[in-house]
Amino acid sequence: MKSKKYILPQMLGIVFVCLFLSSCFLQTSSTTVKGYVRDSGGKPVADVEISFGGVGSESKTRTDAKGFYTVTAKHRPTQMLYLNAEKKDVGKYSDKFPGFAAPNGDKNIELMATLGTIPRTR
Repeated sequence: MKSKKYILPQMLGIVFVCLFLSSCFLQTSSTTVKGYVRDSGGKPVADVEISFGGVGSESKTRTDAKGFYTVTAKHRPTQMLYLNAEKKDVGKYSDKFPGFAAPNGDKNIELMATLGTIPRTR
């Protein structure tokens, strides 16, 4: 009989822990990242495709004439987020971080030339 007395508090404790953990892992938040995209010479790059978010749920935008962008993604705190920038014949940028450590605010990007985008000299 003594053990039945402790079952209810233990079950309530387990329910509380499950509810707490599910709220932590299932809640969604949004993060806005903004900044400027520049080439390796420091010049602003217009019309760069920017994608930000988790796999299959990323938000996309393009930079304006001054190289400025702003993009918001909804995500879970435990989800991996990816920030990608690319413009053909200029370069690429890629970064990843967990949702709980996402940069909320300014994130300036320098596009780096990739093998297919290095200008040829003769």
